[in-house]
Amino acid sequence: MERLTHKRGDAFEIACQCLDDAGLPESILAVEIASQIRNQRLELIADLQVIKHEIAGDDATKGHYTLLCIDTMGWDIGTLLWDIKYTENGKSLRTETRGIDVSREVTE
Repeated sequence: MERLTHKRGDAFEIACQCLDDAGLPESILAVEIASQIRNQRLELIADLQVIKHEIAGDDATKGHYTLLCIDTMGWDIGTLLWDIKYTENGKSLRTETRGIDVSREVTE
């Protein structure tokens, strides 16, 4: 499982781009995107905000979006679980689950 590191209390922000099997940018204009973070007991920690950046007809922005959670002070210390769900025309596809190693903040 791929892992990220994160400091509790900092905003969690991930820039993403949806690519097809050939590695080319794929439009997300008609795709519903959802992403959640859960603890090891699968209890919900956060529903991430999805911000789409794609502009129709603009190849430079094709498939680009950001996942964001501003307030992470309540996140558990340790390894959390995270994935992304894409839904189009009633068909869902999820990414592999990734770990987020959350460490305690030091500076207040």
